[in-house]
Amino acid sequence: MATGAAWAFAREGAPRVAATFFGDGASEEGVFHESLNFAALHRLPVIFVCENNQYALGSPVTARQPSGTSITGRARGYGIRAEQVDGNDVQAVYEAAHKAALHCREGNGPYFLELDTYRWREHVGPHWDHELGVRPQDEVESCIERCPIRRTTQALRATDPGIEDAVAAWDREFRAEVREAIALAKASPFPRVEDLLCGTYENRRGSGQCGNSPTARRSARRRSSAWRPIRPSCWPARASTTTRASTAPRATPSRASGPRG
Repeated sequence: MATGAAWAFAREGAPRVAATFFGDGASEEGVFHESLNFAALHRLPVIFVCENNQYALGSPVTARQPSGTSITGRARGYGIRAEQVDGNDVQAVYEAAHKAALHCREGNGPYFLELDTYRWREHVGPHWDHELGVRPQDEVESCIERCPIRRTTQALRATDPGIEDAVAAWDREFRAEVREAIALAKASPFPRVEDLLCGTYENRRGSGQCGNSPTARRSARRRSSAWRPIRPSCWPARASTTTRASTAPRATPSRASGPRG
């Protein structure tokens, strides 16, 4: 989706950057390679952020990907500027993200960040999967010591004496926010069957799908706006019509040539 959004930004000449976040397991899917290839081909302003937490479900990355290779290396194979960063170092992530955004805004094409981190608990849920033998407990505990919040708090303690109190206040605030969200979800009615496909398929006139839901109204407003082909600003200038060199830039793509779905 971020690749598609970046494609739209490029066609409109908008000074915007799209970003997408995914895990190491997603780098093994076909859409990963299709997206990187398309973004590199059209020099799209998109930042791909891989949060490599070393596990997909209960399978470690070493059991799923060939030794001697890396996710960053695969991105570089498409000619994309790629960087591997300590994902538990807040300052390092901030600086890498700033560099990536600047790279994209200057029209240099996509940027790839692989953030090395670790998943503490099970794939889905609040439990510890080391109790099930998925991974050793000492591995989990050693990675918890690299908690980015604790590391950053400790780094700021010397220059900001009130950082401990601030972090504690944020912790209380976020926990309260989660509790409120859970209470709201439990008190809310189940979605209507009529809205099952809202935001998934186009609501054709007379089909009855989505009814008068806010999603349907937003989709109708988007479809009613006039569409016009716009040449991406990051593409080179159009060659003269008398030039037939093999290096001439591509013609303005038709509407159907954009990514589908």
